[in-house]
Amino acid sequence: AVLNNKRVVVSTNTINLQEQLIRKDLPMLVAAMSAAPELSDLDLSYTQLKGRSNYLCVRKWQHLRASEGLDEAEARMVAKTLLWLRTTETGDRAEINLGGGTAAAPWDRLSAQGDCAATGRPCFLRAARERAAASHIVVVNHALLLSDLAMGGSVIPQYDILIVDEAHHLEDEATRQLGFDLPQSAFDDHFQALGGDRGLFNEAVAAVGRSDADA
Repeated sequence: AVLNNKRVVVSTNTINLQEQLIRKDLPMLVAAMSAAPELSDLDLSYTQLKGRSNYLCVRKWQHLRASEGLDEAEARMVAKTLLWLRTTETGDRAEINLGGGTAAAPWDRLSAQGDCAATGRPCFLRAARERAAASHIVVVNHALLLSDLAMGGSVIPQYDILIVDEAHHLEDEATRQLGFDLPQSAFDDHFQALGGDRGLFNEAVAAVGRSDADA
């Protein structure tokens, strides 16, 4: 990657495995390189990139903080993230213990998922993508890799080499990311909407019967 000025994307199955690569394996690699005379001068840069829902949106956070009538979970979330925002450089939810269940629920309204315009404000998602664009190695998970493919390559910076770790999980993740569920109840509801007593077909017949077109 360094010698040929090429970007390598490493995709693994889970965020936990991303964290292991970033916090343990890649630092060990850099240390090993620095101990080798022929590699010690190489400046290898690496980072991880996660999906939008993992990063705090400052605009949404400021809006929630200024809101009146916060419930208990929202108030706790604002208090906890207020202290965290003073020190975080990434805005990554993995840095903070949000708790589970209802305690973590307000995060969905604070993340960069969906509409997140951060004009004039720091944007953790944009910063993460800029770090990725400046790195030799970018560590992602399968979900983000497939999301990038579905979005035409607009999520992950352009790369030259792809390494798929734990590739046996890729097919299942592709099914989740690119497929859809159609349970029996959905079929039943659809056909009822078309052919039931108040279905589309009968409504169309009744509408024609009430119009001049009946003749």
